[in-house]
Amino acid sequence: MMRRAENDKAVDAEYKQFLQKCSQGQPISGLVLCEKVLIFGEELGGDPQFKVSNGWLRNFKAGHGIHVLKIHR
Repeated sequence: MMRRAENDKAVDAEYKQFLQKCSQGQPISGLVLCEKVLIFGEELGGDPQFKVSNGWLRNFKAGHGIHVLKIHR
């Protein structure tokens, strides 16, 4: 079982935004995803000590079944 993030509301909000962007065909980078979750955390009154890292991003992607795909035109 995956451990819940310290900033659940922010993570959930970012995941919803991620899904929306993907459904519109808009790519979102890991860096942007991390920045957005921190912004959501501030807006939603999350833990001010919450930090994102490469490990956090890896776990977020794994926990939500997100894979890096190369799109060839």
